[in-house]
Amino acid sequence: MAAHNNVTVPGFPNLFLLLGPNSGLGHSSLVLMLEAQLDHVLACLGHLERTGAQAIEATREAWHTYRRKLRDHTSGSTWTTGCDSWYLDPRTGHNTALWPRSVIAYRNLLRTFRPHDHTLTRRPAP
Repeated sequence: MAAHNNVTVPGFPNLFLLLGPNSGLGHSSLVLMLEAQLDHVLACLGHLERTGAQAIEATREAWHTYRRKLRDHTSGSTWTTGCDSWYLDPRTGHNTALWPRSVIAYRNLLRTFRPHDHTLTRRPAP
């Protein structure tokens, strides 16, 4: 389980996950995560409207890069060093439940919409 910015998945246009993979918290309010995600969804929809496109999704490259960064942040953490819990995917051993950094870091990550991390599907010409 993985989603770019914990919200979008390549191959699933216009699908927006709220409190999806790696959105869980054990140290703060989920409302703060949800607010950042909703702002990100609105930025995606605004980009669709400005460009006249029909659909938006994360690029595979952005998705893979994001997954690597998440793994880097969780590597060596309490959640991945011998902890046997429901936070870890039993097939891969990876943390797919918790956000490994601060809520401020997540909000800063989503503060700026990055069009190059997304693919647009254009509407057919009339």
